[in-house]
Amino acid sequence: MVKELVEGYGNYSEPSRVAIVAPNIIDKAVNVYSRHLRPTGMFTFELVTCEYGYLDDISFVITSGSLYNLSVFREVGSFEDDFFIDYVDLEYCLHALSLGYKILVACGALLVHSLGKREERRFFWRKEYPRFHSPDRWYYQSRNRILILKKYLSKNPFLFFYEGINVIYGILRMLIFEDQRSSKIKAFILGSIHGLRNEV
Repeated sequence: MVKELVEGYGNYSEPSRVAIVAPNIIDKAVNVYSRHLRPTGMFTFELVTCEYGYLDDISFVITSGSLYNLSVFREVGSFEDDFFIDYVDLEYCLHALSLGYKILVACGALLVHSLGKREERRFFWRKEYPRFHSPDRWYYQSRNRILILKKYLSKNPFLFFYEGINVIYGILRMLIFEDQRSSKIKAFILGSIHGLRNEV
């Protein structure tokens, strides 16, 4: 995996502009490849899998298994400590992109990884993969989501629609498949309020 990451960095046309080279992640719980957010317009986006070569026009990757360009890291700065757990990697990626850097996914660099406690469930004809996050995770996700949108939405308006769909879909999936529903809804509401108030 590391060999593929390094080769992806070295083979890129402008390696000095690369902030992160990330692996192609397979969720070991459900054997599904991660999809990556790619803007297709000011207000539109698509989710793409990494099939061959590399992706270089995506908005963020997760930190796990990624190689960071240290010279870029010195300019971008450290991770957002107040975020604690959720949206830390997304904030760093959006910050790097705002400074003109690139984020790559090397398709041949495979990382088997756990994304939450996902389990396959069926809803009529559809397969779903709820993550079974704790109420604490629901709190941090909702709080940090608001903080991210307040900071980066003006330059990335498609994030409003991407995150909006994520919220609606995530809540519906949680209500159908998961436990601790009332606690998670309360954590979501409280996190959103604290995000709007800039409480960290």
